[in-house]
Amino acid sequence: MRQRAEYWLRLVKGFVARHTKQVYWVGGVLAAVIVAQFAYPANRTLPFVRLDDKRVGSQSEKQISQTLIDQYSNVPLTLHVEGPAKDLSRKTTIAPAGLQPDIDRILKELKSYPWWQRLVPFSGLAKGLTKNQPIRVTFDEQRFKEYAKGELAACKVEPKNAGVMVKDGAVVLDAAKDGQECQPDVLRGELKRLSLEPKGVHAYIDAETVNPLRSDKDVEGRLKEAQALTERKISLKLADTDYPVSKATLASWLVIAEDPNDKKKLTVDVDIKPIRDYLT
Repeated sequence: MRQRAEYWLRLVKGFVARHTKQVYWVGGVLAAVIVAQFAYPANRTLPFVRLDDKRVGSQSEKQISQTLIDQYSNVPLTLHVEGPAKDLSRKTTIAPAGLQPDIDRILKELKSYPWWQRLVPFSGLAKGLTKNQPIRVTFDEQRFKEYAKGELAACKVEPKNAGVMVKDGAVVLDAAKDGQECQPDVLRGELKRLSLEPKGVHAYIDAETVNPLRSDKDVEGRLKEAQALTERKISLKLADTDYPVSKATLASWLVIAEDPNDKKKLTVDVDIKPIRDYLT
C-alpha cells in the first residue's frame, strides 16, 4: 500500500513539474471560484434557481416574499364533494380555508447554501441550475374550523325515513332516502395535500352515507295493513239504495303517523272527522 501511494505521489509531482503554469492557472481559477462562493450574499437566492418552475435567481428576500404574496396568498379554491344524496362544488380562496404560502420556510430553503457546499468549486452553479423550490404551505387550524362549518353544513343532507302516504287516492310507499355528511378530518387532510397554483386549486372529497332510521322494510307491515283497509267493500244504505264508498275515500280517512314510542314504526288509524263530514 505504501509503495502504491509513493508511486501516485511521484506521478503527481511529475505532472506538476511538466505543467506548472497550467496547474497554477487552474488552481487560481478554483480558488477564485471558492472565494466568490463564500462571498455570495446569504440573503439572496443562487443564480438560476427556480420557484415553482419560475426563474427567481439572484433575487432578494423582499422580492421573493412579494412574489409569494402577489401570486399565492389569494389563490382560488374550489371544493368538489361527491355524495350519495347530492354532488356540489363550492368556491372560495385559500386564505379563509386556513392555507397560506409558508414564506419563511420557502425563503430558508431557497437560500440554503451551507459553508461546506461553498468549499466545492462550482457547487453554486450546479445547485442553482438544479434547484426548483416547491411552494410550502402553512395551515391555520382556527381559520379552517370556521371554513369547515360552512362547507360541512352545505354538504349535509338529512336522511328521509320511509313512510306510508295517500297519493292520488291510493295508499303507497313513501320510500326512504339516504342522507350524507362530510367529515372534517377528511376535508383537513385533502387541503393539507394541496399544491398551490396561481390559477387555482381543486380539492376533492367524498361524503359519507347516512342511513335513515326507518327503512322501506320497516314499514312493509303498515303499508299492507293500510292498503288492506282501502280494499274493503264498504257501502252506505239509504232508502233501500246502497252507496259504495270508493277506495280513494277510504284512503282519505286513514291517519298514518310515526309511533311516538318507536320512531322505526308507524301507526295506522282512522280519522273520525272526515267520516262524519262524509255522512252529513
